[in-house]
Amino acid sequence: MTTLPTQTARAPHPALQEMDESSLGPAMLALAPQRRAFVQAKVFFGVDNKKAAEMAGYSPVSPHSLESQGYKLAHDPLVQEALREESVKMMRSEGVRSLHTLVNLRDDMSIAPRERLRAAIEIMNRCGLHAVTESHVSVEHRMSDAEKDRRILALCAEMGLSEAEAKKMLISPLEAKKVADAEFEVIEPERPMTDEERATAAERDKRNTIRRARYRMTPNEREAHRKEVNEERRQRGKRQYAEAKQAEPLPLLAAIEAANVTLATLPPTGGNAVEAEEYSSAGLEDLLLVPEPIDTTKEQ
Repeated sequence: MTTLPTQTARAPHPALQEMDESSLGPAMLALAPQRRAFVQAKVFFGVDNKKAAEMAGYSPVSPHSLESQGYKLAHDPLVQEALREESVKMMRSEGVRSLHTLVNLRDDMSIAPRERLRAAIEIMNRCGLHAVTESHVSVEHRMSDAEKDRRILALCAEMGLSEAEAKKMLISPLEAKKVADAEFEVIEPERPMTDEERATAAERDKRNTIRRARYRMTPNEREAHRKEVNEERRQRGKRQYAEAKQAEPLPLLAAIEAANVTLATLPPTGGNAVEAEEYSSAGLEDLLLVPEPIDTTKEQ
């Protein structure tokens, strides 16, 4: 990093008078006298950074030293705050001259009427005589006849009027009873759901969730989901079939086996053959209604 050579301070420009510290703000008081002169040159003479550094007394050690020094001063936070502080003071003090300029523009007949009108408007705006604007807000409340009657009944109750007198003021007398009943309507507590109802609701929610998910799927995704569901059902059926084979015989299966054994033991001829034919022609439901298996030992 290169460092600038040490600059010897020179006397500031004669036009820059030494400022009374009592008239300075906190930002200017925080600067050294030479930096105050730089701010004064920028604000009151409107020169660029290089010229302000030269007027403030900075020595030109090299051809570009004043430009570099002026750039650094103009971008220093303390100097920038002092520039803002002095600029505000100057604008406030020069406001009267600016007002006279606007007045001269307004009264100059050689200027176009449009420019004179703009000057007049600016003067009025600065004096607080702004254009008057009006805004109208319309609020409309709409109530049904039942709501109006309910309000009337409430006001009559507050005033101590009897029910008969209150009903005379109603808008819809035929709805009076409904309005009165609505004031004392009792809401029954919600009945808790049973386990079966909760299971049904959960299953319904699950189906709705799947249906919404399928609605957002593409055709290919929907086909893959269908195959996945079918495969899951097939595997579940296989598991249930295997579990049923390992479990004890069901009552229906036991009844069918008992019926088959009974028919097999009946003789093919004789009077019992007719009976066997009747049993064989009977439906499965009739066989299952027999309370006990037929004892054929006595008939033999």
